[in-house]
Amino acid sequence: MLPDIQVYHYTGHRIVITDVPAASNEEQSFAILASLQKQIDDLEQIMKPRASYPFGSELHSNELHPIA
Repeated sequence: MLPDIQVYHYTGHRIVITDVPAASNEEQSFAILASLQKQIDDLEQIMKPRASYPFGSELHSNELHPIA
């Protein structure tokens, strides 16, 4: 496991992504980084995010909101 990833939401809240797996080769590294970027993009769609999310967690549609 890698250290937790900390990102800042557009509202200024800090979000921690936990349980990020370590890659053993370049292909795994690319897949992990792509998944991490998608998760961060999805988190930006939440108006009031939680303080932490496990890596790869699915967001529920009732958490999402359209960005104006």
